[in-house]
Amino acid sequence: LIAYVLKDGTRTSIGGAGGDGGVAISPDGTRVYIVDTQAHHTTVVNTQTNAVVTTVAYGSGAVVVNPTGNEWYVTDAHTTSFKAFVRAFKTSDNTLAWSAELPQSGMNSSTEPVGAMARNPQGTKLYVTRRLVNEVDVVKIATPPSVKAIPGAGFGWDGFGAFIGPDCVWGCCESPPS
Repeated sequence: LIAYVLKDGTRTSIGGAGGDGGVAISPDGTRVYIVDTQAHHTTVVNTQTNAVVTTVAYGSGAVVVNPTGNEWYVTDAHTTSFKAFVRAFKTSDNTLAWSAELPQSGMNSSTEPVGAMARNPQGTKLYVTRRLVNEVDVVKIATPPSVKAIPGAGFGWDGFGAFIGPDCVWGCCESPPS
């Protein structure tokens, strides 16, 4: 798989970058994060030079950047360990900041990988769809992070909609933390 940049009608390929998973851009526009689910990694690309900054050995689906630009998050499911995670990386050096294991739902991650991921506007929570189990996991971004499953709130295979409010997505709402 190959990543391309389209600028002023000209298409340029980025060697060493490509993917069939999520794509996210930093708030300042200087970095693009590309998930390759087949290779199980995420490539960070400098948008000014179209050069690969680094390749991180995690990534199996979605990627999101915090609105402050200090962290980026990637979903990471392992078919051998049957576990799924959200992993946070520092944008300054692309090192792992923390990992949050998503709850087991009775199915293994090879049949129940993570789907789409979105963040609330404040950048304090991530919402992760769980394919085939009709569930959304809410990851509270903190040290350490916490995860809450919302059964019956799944959106099908990959879809996510716009946020309605600080704790709602498509009408699936959780109570504010006490």
